[in-house]
Amino acid sequence: HFVCAKCEKPFLGHRHYERKGLAYCETHYNQLFGDVCYHCNRVIEGDVVSALNKAWCVSCFSCSTCNTKLTLKDKFVEIDLKPVCKHCYEHLPEELKRRLARRERDAKDRKKKPAVCLNKFVEFDMKPVCKKCYEKFPLELKKRLKKLAESLGRKNKFVEFDMKPVCKKCYEKFPLELKKRLKKLAESLGRK
Repeated sequence: HFVCAKCEKPFLGHRHYERKGLAYCETHYNQLFGDVCYHCNRVIEGDVVSALNKAWCVSCFSCSTCNTKLTLKDKFVEIDLKPVCKHCYEHLPEELKRRLARRERDAKDRKKKPAVCLNKFVEFDMKPVCKKCYEKFPLELKKRLKKLAESLGRKNKFVEFDMKPVCKKCYEKFPLELKKRLKKLAESLGRK
C-alpha cells in the first residue's frame, strides 16, 4: 500500500510528496517541511514569496503601511524588516528617508566587519537554523521537530562563529584560548 509516512492514510490518487525515501500527504509534508510565513507564522501552503530574506504567503506579502498586495515585480523598500510600497515610501517625511538611508549604509558597513557571537542553532531539515528564527516556527511544528529529534537521539549540533554556523565537532577543535575568549565576549554581550 502507498500511504503517508505520518498519518498512514492511502493516497488513492491524491497528491503526495517524497522526502528521503518516505512519502507524505500534502498536509503532513507542509507541516513537517514547509516554509513558515514571516507575517502570519503559519506553514505556507501553495506558492511562497521569498523576499527580504524571509518566506511569505502570497496573500500576506503586502505593504506594511497601506496593505496593498505586492508581488516581486513591484518596487518596495524594507522598513523595520517589512515591505513598504514605493508609493508609501515617497510620502514619508524627508528626514525619515534620510535616517533610513543612513541606517542602510551603516548596516552595509557592519556586514563588512565580522562579529563573533555564540548563538545556539537548532537542526532543521539537516540544516542549522538559529534559535531566534526557530522560535518563530508554529508551536505544533516545534513540538513535532522536538519529538522527532528525541526519537532520533539528536541534540543541537551547531554554534555560531564569525556569523556562520559551525558544527560542535569542529568547534571543539578550536584552540582552547580562542574558545575562552569567545565565551568571555559572548558573556560580555549578554549572550549565553
